[in-house]
Amino acid sequence: AENLSSRIAVPVCGESTSPGVRLSDDQIALTGWLLTDGHIAWKGNSPKITFYQSKDGTEINRLLSALNLSHKVRVRKRNIQFVAGRKPASPPLDATEWSLHAKSSRKVLSWVPRKGVLPDWAFQLNARQFSILIDSIVAGDGTWDGADKTLKNVAVVHGTSGFLSSLQAAAVMH
Repeated sequence: AENLSSRIAVPVCGESTSPGVRLSDDQIALTGWLLTDGHIAWKGNSPKITFYQSKDGTEINRLLSALNLSHKVRVRKRNIQFVAGRKPASPPLDATEWSLHAKSSRKVLSWVPRKGVLPDWAFQLNARQFSILIDSIVAGDGTWDGADKTLKNVAVVHGTSGFLSSLQAAAVMH
C-alpha cells in the first residue's frame, strides 16, 4: 500500500460489448421522449400516445415525421395561478401536445410496451445507441450537470423510482 499512487482509477461501470438492437436511432430517441414526456392511455382496445412539452418541440416533431407517425398537434394555454401555494414568478409557458392516432400508437407500443421502466431491449443497446437514448431522456426530463456539461458525465433525471432504477441499471452497463 505504501508504493501505491494517491490517485487510482476505480471502475464504476462496465463497458458494453453488445452489438446493439435492431431499432432505428429515431425509434430509440422517441422511446426516451415517451418515457419522460409521454403518456399512454387506452379507450377500450384503442391506445393513444400523447407527448407533452413546454420547451422547444422541434425534436419531437422531427421524430414523429421521420417515423411516419400520424398525429395531431395542439398548443395549450395554461392558466396556472399557484404552484405549491405560491404565485409563479413568471407566467407558465404554452404546452404543446402531440397525440398519435391509434394505428401510430400501436406501432410505437410494438417497441415500447409500457411506461415506468426501460424496455427490455434497452439493456442490449450498444454504446452509441445508449447515448441516443440517454440524450433523449435527459432532453425530456433532466439536465446534464457537472463541471463541464459538454462531457455528459453527470445526468440529473426526474422520474419514478422504478424508471430511475431501470435507467441506472442500464447506465451501469455503459
